[in-house]
Amino acid sequence: MSEQTIVSFLDMAGSGLAVLFAYIAVKEMSAALRECRESQLAILERLLGMLSETSIREREVDGH
Repeated sequence: MSEQTIVSFLDMAGSGLAVLFAYIAVKEMSAALRECRESQLAILERLLGMLSETSIREREVDGH
């Protein structure tokens, strides 16, 4: 193998690793965003539950 072939191979391997690391980073970011959305959804569900409980109590107090 010539020196140029080795350099070309290492260059391609480095590019492949860069693509692999970028792919892993995107997957991790996607997972983090999904978890964030899920926690936001859980918070919204709790808030809606609290609002409906408050609304029910207000109606009971008002006699409706």
